[in-house]
Amino acid sequence: MTKSGYQRIKVEVYDSGRVSGKHGTQHVRPAPNQPFPQSLDIECNSAIADENPVGTQFWMDVKLKYREGQGEHLYSYWNWKPEKISN
Repeated sequence: MTKSGYQRIKVEVYDSGRVSGKHGTQHVRPAPNQPFPQSLDIECNSAIADENPVGTQFWMDVKLKYREGQGEHLYSYWNWKPEKISN
């Protein structure tokens, strides 16, 4: 898969609490001061959130997508490895 149409941004692992329709409590979202709001979750390899503590940051290639009935979200191909910045 090529990275055409994707944008590299800083992302972070965060604790969303128990939210209906979400698997687990830890998810990935844009870090502060990025071109996308932190309210958008990132669909990516679940191991990124599952295997890293809350607050861990990465560089990740993402693109904005729309899913019928769920609205906008960010997407990163599951097999791309993000670059860890901090934990």
